[in-house]
Amino acid sequence: MIEKLSSWLRNEFGCLNCRLANGMGLLGIGVFLLAQSKKCPKRLDNYGIKSLATFFALMGVARLADVNFRQEEPKQTLNTQKDLEFFSRR
Repeated sequence: MIEKLSSWLRNEFGCLNCRLANGMGLLGIGVFLLAQSKKCPKRLDNYGIKSLATFFALMGVARLADVNFRQEEPKQTLNTQKDLEFFSRR
């Protein structure tokens, strides 16, 4: 899912202004969630909110750094003679 989101963001919002706005917004969400986690009295809730804050902060940093999560697959060359042998009648 991150690969699809990364490719969509790279195609639609690849300019510097968009990366800055998105990255700073995600960092802001992370900081806000970290501040809200200090108000939770339950330990499990506290850790859950801190993990979400960490996720949003890391995604913000990745967006600012323009990280590409997609792995480029090597392109296959078409060997017509060998590929067509499979479909030939015998």
